[in-house]
Amino acid sequence: MITTRQVRAARVTELLLPALAIGLLLVFLGFYFQRGFIPGDAFTYLAAGERLNAGHLLYALLPGDRPVGLNPPYWTVPFLSPPFIAVMWRPLAALPAELGVYLWWAGGVTAVAIVVIALMRRRPVLASAALVVLVVPLTYEIGVGNVNAYLLAGAVGVWLLARERRAVPAGILAAVMTAVKLTPLPLAGWVIGIGGRRGFAAVALGMATCLVVGLIGAGLDAHVEYLSIARA
Repeated sequence: MITTRQVRAARVTELLLPALAIGLLLVFLGFYFQRGFIPGDAFTYLAAGERLNAGHLLYALLPGDRPVGLNPPYWTVPFLSPPFIAVMWRPLAALPAELGVYLWWAGGVTAVAIVVIALMRRRPVLASAALVVLVVPLTYEIGVGNVNAYLLAGAVGVWLLARERRAVPAGILAAVMTAVKLTPLPLAGWVIGIGGRRGFAAVALGMATCLVVGLIGAGLDAHVEYLSIARA
């Protein structure tokens, strides 16, 4: 029989552990941001969008392009993502004063916050433990403004949709995530596995749409070049 004291202790635990975990994340973020508020990956996306807007090459730098750091032999091109995300960035890159970078960054931080808070409310103990274990990579992803912040929210969204047997929106979302960055490809495969024909059709439609948008916004040559970069 569960006593009143045990119920109160469980409630205190469910409140205390999330507070400690979030506090730990804030401490790590405080140390991280001593380097300054510079979302480096977002500036890489910005540079890619600027090159497309200027009619320049996506995977090479030309005179006048925004400088992007290279790190031979690990990477020798200014952009490692598929063309689709660079096309997504074209409107943001057209905004003045690097405003697109900070709008993107704010959206990414908001996406992470929504996921963390939602998980804390649903599974406070387990989510707190996960946050403690993942505090370093999560701090880094928040700090650099990488698309992974959005992919985290997207992965949760795909899971929620699939749980409700909504294979079509889950497949489309998984396809868009895969077009942005190849790492969510297993998630798209999972949606196909549980969604059957509807899941497959949704993923195929989403990927085809993203490919058309990418071809219009970045051109065929950029896609061919990305295939060689991905193989390397």
